[in-house]
Amino acid sequence: MDDNKELIQLRIDTVRLQEKLQASEESLKIAREAMERRLDGMNEFRDTLRDQASRFITYKEVESKFDALEKNRKDNTAFIISMISALVSTSSLVISLMIR
Repeated sequence: MDDNKELIQLRIDTVRLQEKLQASEESLKIAREAMERRLDGMNEFRDTLRDQASRFITYKEVESKFDALEKNRKDNTAFIISMISALVSTSSLVISLMIR
C-alpha cells in the first residue's frame, strides 16, 4: 500500500512539475515576444534618428555657404566704396565747375 501511495504522490508531483514547466515556457514565450516588440521599436527609433541625421547640413556645407557669403560681402563692400569714390569725384568736379 505504501508503494501505491508513493507512486500516486510521484505522479502528482510529476504532473505539478510538468504544469510548472509549461507555465514557465509560456511565460518565457510571452517575455520573448515582448522583447522582440521592444527591440523592433528601438530599431525603428534608431532608423528614424539615422534618417534625420542624414538630412542635417554638414560642417563643410555650412563652411562653404559662409565662405560664399563672406566673398559676396567683400565684393559688395568694394563696389560700394568704388561708387562712393566715383560720387565724390563727380561731386568735386560739379562743385569746381560751379565755383568758376
